[in-house]
Amino acid sequence: MSTKITIEEISDLNPEAMMADGFDKAILGMCVQFGTAPLVAYDYEKCVNILIKRDGMTKQEAVDYMRRFDKSALIIMKNPYVPL
Repeated sequence: MSTKITIEEISDLNPEAMMADGFDKAILGMCVQFGTAPLVAYDYEKCVNILIKRDGMTKQEAVDYMRRFDKSALIIMKNPYVPL
């Protein structure tokens, strides 16, 4: 039995939860902010490593991308959460 949450379970908990395409392996689980539906939580370092391996970015390029992604994702409610 796996304790890792599946995409299907995330959809069951919050059908409107947004997920970052191509980052399924970086999902930590779900998190809840007071008064909101559960959001997807991602492992920051795993996201960076995915960008390096998948997109051929340098570490600095991947970190810069994640910083831009994190700031832009905060504009939309029900957004993925990437702890820094």
